[in-house]
Amino acid sequence: MLIKAFPNATLLLNSFPECRRTVGKRITGHFLTHIAARVPIDKFDKWHEATKSLQIGAHYLAGEHPETKKQYHVQVTAIHSPNPETDTDDAARECPDYAAAATFAQLKGSEKHVVFGKCSPLLLQTLNCLPWSLGIVCASLGEFTEDNPNSHFRMNKGNDPTTNVTLQYTLTEDDRKLWDIMDEATYQTIEKMAGNGNAGDIEYWDDTHGWVRDRLDVRSIRIPGIVHEASSAYVGPEEDGG
Repeated sequence: MLIKAFPNATLLLNSFPECRRTVGKRITGHFLTHIAARVPIDKFDKWHEATKSLQIGAHYLAGEHPETKKQYHVQVTAIHSPNPETDTDDAARECPDYAAAATFAQLKGSEKHVVFGKCSPLLLQTLNCLPWSLGIVCASLGEFTEDNPNSHFRMNKGNDPTTNVTLQYTLTEDDRKLWDIMDEATYQTIEKMAGNGNAGDIEYWDDTHGWVRDRLDVRSIRIPGIVHEASSAYVGPEEDGG
């Protein structure tokens, strides 16, 4: 069971009044981008349709903004499922990141494509691949600025000790710069994985229109919210906020 920062901060704020001087005054975490794309499978010279068993591969690409030095990374998970009826449970159990599993809607009709898929953590579906489809998932995460006075976790006037807190987080200019360069890096990663000369064959997944040729609006690839939250009760001298 994973207990994250905000439930712990809620417990501290309600249990120890002295904690209210420091707990929740600083927060950080990750923002996310998910981009789905596909390329015809016949564009890959080394592809062999003779493969008969489930295959899963993963790669991690680390990056940094050249000016702000803020960090991001791109997670790539590749899933090939020639036998979806028997592969589903194994794929869900063995996938390095379950949130990176491609959806059925993205794989349906993509039997002859390599799919670079996305799946919002709030809309996860059990993997249900069609024969001869390969799902490759790109999930990109960047770090929120931790020294933003406009981001905080505070008690409100509610009476329920499990919900009498309010989270506010905003983007700084450095956050916006990092998110922009992270999105571009994710697109370039997809283009590289598509192979030289195949960029014109890439289609991107739009939740409303399905597969489209053009890059997507940022509002459709950036996931609202914050994940991997931290720093609400960090250790250190009280004069430094700890």
